[in-house]
Amino acid sequence: MNLNDLVYVLEGSNRLWTPESLSQKLGITPCDLAKLIQKARSEGVLIHCDRSEATGFKTKLWMAP
Repeated sequence: MNLNDLVYVLEGSNRLWTPESLSQKLGITPCDLAKLIQKARSEGVLIHCDRSEATGFKTKLWMAP
């Protein structure tokens, strides 16, 4: 699993992802997903995370356009 796979999945769909569903889609563990997101952010990829009333207090991830 690499950074390009993460970006491809996030760019390829206009949706909000839970960490669980994104991990399953990529075939990695949630811990590996967290590391991959951290790496992506350090390389300038704008991945957003929200947990609020609007998301039903569930963590949601998406990539900024």
